[in-house]
Amino acid sequence: MTLAHMERSESLMEFTKALSKFQGEITSVKKTSVTPFFHSKYADLDAVWEVCRKPLSSNGFALIQAPV
Repeated sequence: MTLAHMERSESLMEFTKALSKFQGEITSVKKTSVTPFFHSKYADLDAVWEVCRKPLSSNGFALIQAPV
């Protein structure tokens, strides 16, 4: 096993642990918005972001949007 492979393996283990913690901390998103066409309830982006923001950041994750 090469040094580069060991470093990637350790990074993957850290990532997996952080992802597992994140998944354990998030809760269900409340469906607070209603579609005007079908009158069905859904969770809008603000509601999803509100549930995910703290668990993401507390476990070392960040969201980015590339202009591509």
